[in-house]
Amino acid sequence: MTTMYSVDLDKISVVDGWVPFVLYGLTALLVVLGLGWRSGIWRRQLLVAIPGAVVLTGVLALLQTVFGLVNYEFPATFYLWAGLVLFCVLAAIVGWPGERAGGRVASILAIPVAALLLGQVINAQYAYYPTFGAVTGKVAENQVDAGDITNREDEVKNTGTLPPSGSVVEVSIPGTKSGFVARNAYVYLPPAYFADPRPQLPVIMMLHGSPGDPANWTQGAEADQTADAFAAANGGKAPILVTPDISGSTEGDSECVDSPRGNVETYLMTDVMDHMRSQYDVATGPTSLAVVGLSTGATCSLMLGLRHPDQIVAVGDYSGDLRPNLDPPGDALRDLFGGSQQAYDEHDPTKILPTQQFPGLGVWFESGVDDTVSPAAQNELAKLTRAAGIQTCVGEMPGGHDFDVWKRSFQLTLPWLSGRLGLTPMPDPLPQECTGG
Repeated sequence: MTTMYSVDLDKISVVDGWVPFVLYGLTALLVVLGLGWRSGIWRRQLLVAIPGAVVLTGVLALLQTVFGLVNYEFPATFYLWAGLVLFCVLAAIVGWPGERAGGRVASILAIPVAALLLGQVINAQYAYYPTFGAVTGKVAENQVDAGDITNREDEVKNTGTLPPSGSVVEVSIPGTKSGFVARNAYVYLPPAYFADPRPQLPVIMMLHGSPGDPANWTQGAEADQTADAFAAANGGKAPILVTPDISGSTEGDSECVDSPRGNVETYLMTDVMDHMRSQYDVATGPTSLAVVGLSTGATCSLMLGLRHPDQIVAVGDYSGDLRPNLDPPGDALRDLFGGSQQAYDEHDPTKILPTQQFPGLGVWFESGVDDTVSPAAQNELAKLTRAAGIQTCVGEMPGGHDFDVWKRSFQLTLPWLSGRLGLTPMPDPLPQECTGG
């Protein structure tokens, strides 16, 4: 009797498990084989490549410190792995004249493999691409074309059976009112969306970070898979998810305000929601929209919730900051608000919260315990949100400022978000202590 095993390569993790060990081992092997042991040239390779790599890595660190070549914080250990790549380059150059053919091949191969290991180390730190599928460009678990949505609707009408999972479709949402030129968004439609008659489902708007793009929530944080698991436990019901663009480019940073960088607040609250209502017949009213965000998007989510409490009933702030703050560091007052302190204060949660009450709003703060900024920011904000009459939940979980934390934050808070949206019963008890409101 023969047993057949099927392996889904798309789901194999590249941040833990066997993949990192293979890369570490292969890199070490090629580095060793690339040194000229038989010819004796290995001494010269080490004497030149080790100090040379140290000096070049130091120069790289100095340039980063002075000029901010990379616009986000990262662990200093990254320099060690960058230094390994430089070592491989220098060792290959020094050893080339006197090395045998096999050693030359190994020394050359060591360079891209060491660079790949550097990329894996960086990716493991942030879990940006958690699987082979994400690395090779897979955006969502069940991504379909727009025409497939109609086919799925027809199938449900014919069979009377909801699909086992939801669908993710890439869409263009024009900046009709805002004029903002946005990248394509992604919309997750749960199984219940395809029911006949179709229910009007609430929406969770999911905001990415900076640097980032709209695919981050499904590709890195697997929000569609979280929603599918939730729907499976609730008769196919889950909120519709939309992941709009908030920056216009990977490195852009708008802080989701209307500014010279684009009228992003108008885009999100008017253009995106008009599109969702016209194309997907989503629920309307004061309890039909929640906004969650990661990193910069988290800062945006709280700001939008406070500025639009008539539209937003719940906010998920995952690893956000205190207030709008440009990344890379810059003058947000000048670049976003034209130097107007009043305009800045009107978008600063620490200035908005003491001035009014928000009895219909709920906010859930979540961050990683190893995050160097967000836990302190969320604890300070939580004091203000409770005082403003907002139902406030605060939690921390193992991890840093990374996609694994944001994935688990959404998994943890989705039942609460759905409860506040009135789609499913509020979980009792809640997984975190929630006070105020």
